[in-house]
Amino acid sequence: MLIQLALIVFALFGILAAIVDMGYVRLTQVQMQVAADSAAMEGLRARDSKPDGVGGIDGFASDCARRVAARDFVQWTFDDDFDLSGDARAFGAGPNIKFTDGVDNLSAYQFMSVPAQDDPDPAFRGGRTYKPYLQLNQSANAAYGDMVSGSFNPDAGAIDPGGQPLPGFYEYGTDALPDHQEYDRTDFAAGAPVPDPMMTGDCESVTPSVSTPITDASFLVRLRRTNVHNDPDLDNTEGVSSRGTGLPLLFGRGTLIQDNPDPDGYQPRRDGITVRATAIADAKPAVRIGADDPGAGRLQITNECFQALRMSVGPQSATIDAMTGAITITPCPASAANGLIDPATPIALGQLSAMVSPVRPACPNSALTNTRFVYATVVQASMEVVIGFTGIAISWVDCANNPSTATVALIRTDRPYIAFENASALLDASFPFGNTSLIAAAHDFAYDASGNPQGGGMFAPMLVR
Repeated sequence: MLIQLALIVFALFGILAAIVDMGYVRLTQVQMQVAADSAAMEGLRARDSKPDGVGGIDGFASDCARRVAARDFVQWTFDDDFDLSGDARAFGAGPNIKFTDGVDNLSAYQFMSVPAQDDPDPAFRGGRTYKPYLQLNQSANAAYGDMVSGSFNPDAGAIDPGGQPLPGFYEYGTDALPDHQEYDRTDFAAGAPVPDPMMTGDCESVTPSVSTPITDASFLVRLRRTNVHNDPDLDNTEGVSSRGTGLPLLFGRGTLIQDNPDPDGYQPRRDGITVRATAIADAKPAVRIGADDPGAGRLQITNECFQALRMSVGPQSATIDAMTGAITITPCPASAANGLIDPATPIALGQLSAMVSPVRPACPNSALTNTRFVYATVVQASMEVVIGFTGIAISWVDCANNPSTATVALIRTDRPYIAFENASALLDASFPFGNTSLIAAAHDFAYDASGNPQGGGMFAPMLVR
């Protein structure tokens, strides 16, 4: 009878481990994935978010701001009231539990305790639940970091020279080689770090400057709950990567789970279950922009005018009509029908042009800059429909006293401009999918003849993995 009871207890612990322990693993992974998805989108969305004061984008300040924003998104995901000073409900990415070492490789006679809120080990950040605090990885942009700026190419390296599929991405340590390739990916290449022209150092108090815009069009975010036996060199590097402890086994400790004969190797009872989440956002052509600030207006230009601005060197002179707000841009054809349109209504790809209620662009705050960024709708004149969007910088020498004389330039011509707010790369049901001419015109606007994203076009972030 006693033997039967012991066997039943082992079986019950096995069932409970499958339900409770593996349930915690799945729940934690989903929670971490949601946070990673949001952070990746935010990290790419804000790539071009900081003007440099002279009509361009400050790459270094933008890179700093977006990484801080991505980190904040993750923290807010695991907080009850968006006040990070406290969390009465203990939201977090799975439970934190401390165990003593125990005896032998069975880890017998272990004692369990809940970590303190101010535990000195960063892996136990948050006390009883893990609170991820992503490292910015701004100065190194290391490929294994918590946040990585780079380029996504799903087809790169997928097939070897012999025509055979390559093994995994190394993302989770499978097929890892001794020289630390755990976080190498065949589909994502880390870009070069954005240099700090002012040498201000601290990313969170960076001084705005004139810095080369970021060229990378993808952003990767990782969250990880690992242990010191996974890869401490890559999973817990100050300023680059962070980690929580492995998700602890509870009922699984009472099962016949096999332990590693190497006492210094990974021990499931001692080290718990590794949980990771990775997300990649990639820039895709914007197909819809929402309502704008009524004071900003929204420029409408033809594709011919867009191409003329894209090929121009520097800002081009423009005249703003004092009565109607219509804008005439010097290098654009006379038939370009340039003008500010009513910004109150969202506009999507494929809609008819809407030259209604022209609105003068309000003077920007001269204390900051004499440049105002506006979104522009690009129209195919032959069809009179929207085929894409771009970002326009309108600058004045003295807007308050001479508001009719300005210069106009595309915000970016070397790479696509990523809208930092109020733009989407998702089509809606109103798009006329049967119009092959429109689809071709929209594709030609967004991509060049080689299939590369065209400079000047407006793109928006989209999750791709």
